[in-house]
Amino acid sequence: MKGLESDPQKLRIMAQDACIDDQQERILRAMPHMIWHVGNPGHQGDHLWDREYGNAISCTMREAHILSLLADMIDPEAVIEIGTHMGWSAAHLGIACWGPVWMIDPWGLLGQLERCRGNVKRATEHSDLHFVQGKSPRALDDIGLAEDTNVLAFIDGDHTKEAPMKDATGILERWPNAHLVLHDVEVLPVAKAIREITEKYPLRMGIKLDTANGIWVNSLDREVIAATISIRERWVP
Repeated sequence: MKGLESDPQKLRIMAQDACIDDQQERILRAMPHMIWHVGNPGHQGDHLWDREYGNAISCTMREAHILSLLADMIDPEAVIEIGTHMGWSAAHLGIACWGPVWMIDPWGLLGQLERCRGNVKRATEHSDLHFVQGKSPRALDDIGLAEDTNVLAFIDGDHTKEAPMKDATGILERWPNAHLVLHDVEVLPVAKAIREITEKYPLRMGIKLDTANGIWVNSLDREVIAATISIRERWVP
């Protein structure tokens, strides 16, 4: 492993070999700068990252595939992603969504937004993509969706302090029936947000998927929870 870690070509091949299906392989081909990354200690798996913008790594191949399955199952009218980075997870959500895909991220490095935009556009060929450069939850005000829109919201942004809870409540205050999906559930502020959401919104149901980084799905719809259990049984070892 040591020798491979500094060899972008070999790491790219490792990423290709880790793809779960043809669709994921096509998404990876659309993102030529993305290479394999083992993940952080305690959360190892087949992650991706962009060496030029390596301030964060993606969710794993399996987690991205699960996101696509969730989007296909929920069939939302719109997707909102908080914390898009280079677009790996957004592409998996967008390819399964017929409606608009709204992506929020600071994209603070020179050229980062353009790299992400190109990645997602090539991967999805989606005609209704919206890139909102800014910080949530304030940036949610720039999203032009009616309150009753069937929204799937993937929250994977700032994991510090109260940010995860603010993102979740920001979504639910604007779209009360939204389906929430939180990533990195073992990170303490995210775990705290999950507890607070459960207490604040007792009619909503939540289920955890023990993937490399952890995924938590929260919804008012019992059928969504039941289908998520089926996905967990099939795709979470």
